[in-house]
Amino acid sequence: MHSLPDYQQLPIILLHSLDQEQSPELSDRWTNQIEFVGRLSKPLKHKSFKNILLRACHSSPSVAVAAAQSLYDRSLGQRYPLRILLAEDNLTNQKVISQILYRLGYTTDIANNGYEVLQKLEQSPYDLILMDLNMPDLDGWETTRQICNTYSLEKCPRIVALTAHAFASVETQCRETGMHGYLTKPIRVPDLTQVLQNTAVHKAEQQVKHVEEEQAAIDIFGLQTFIRDLAGEDWNFLQDLVEAYIHDSDQYVTELMDYLAAPTTEQKTVVERIIHTLKSSSHSMFALPLSTLCHRIEHEWLSYDRTQQCGALETLIQEYQRAKTELQTFIHG
Repeated sequence: MHSLPDYQQLPIILLHSLDQEQSPELSDRWTNQIEFVGRLSKPLKHKSFKNILLRACHSSPSVAVAAAQSLYDRSLGQRYPLRILLAEDNLTNQKVISQILYRLGYTTDIANNGYEVLQKLEQSPYDLILMDLNMPDLDGWETTRQICNTYSLEKCPRIVALTAHAFASVETQCRETGMHGYLTKPIRVPDLTQVLQNTAVHKAEQQVKHVEEEQAAIDIFGLQTFIRDLAGEDWNFLQDLVEAYIHDSDQYVTELMDYLAAPTTEQKTVVERIIHTLKSSSHSMFALPLSTLCHRIEHEWLSYDRTQQCGALETLIQEYQRAKTELQTFIHG
């Protein structure tokens, strides 16, 4: 194993039975053939095992550091801010899961049973509930049903089950109850990280959808006032301005669609420039939701993975089409 490039410094502990203690073959391997950081006889003694593990980690600190860095990304909570509620009655699980979330950059509220979950939801909204299925008084299944019956789809938090059983039937029941998946205990950090990222993407999509529903794509009054101050009653200037904006923006959208179809490193730089340009020109045309969306995407672009980039660009294109339609209606209406 030590002959492999990536494992030359990997600590190895020799385990053997008591009757092999004086074996010549074992002694030869221990002294001549292989570099072990220590040896232990079975059955293992807790103190001896602990000491030799500490020695192994000390002999190769890069192994422990690399593992920790790959698991825990403290910036996750800054890049994907979420309000999280942990519904778990077991104190040990509460401490372990809360600590994992803390190391990922999140603070966590805790509910000991389903009734406390419902009470906390009345007091403040949450983006994600990690729901133990077997809580006392009111279990995770019934708690989820009551939440789904009480809150609309837009206001209902994402609910992910916590269970010790990874059966296909559990996953099916979770979906049918209204949950958005499950995590098995003990929690694996990569799985939890994926849940957090998926929740953040869903939250962003809901925010954009809310903006679309609540706010017109173009602030017509603001645009009229701006043009009147700039060009008096020369509405031909407004028409020329709108046509120029649409002409340029249509070209930008075509380039964005090309990137979605076949992304390249060179195009990625162009896409970043387009997002910045659209942010500025859309603000000048009082397409404020589009400008705000461009600003958010520009700010978070480097943290997006491929799937998130595609989702963000598709949302941007949809919002531009909405702004374009309202501008054309205003000009020709």
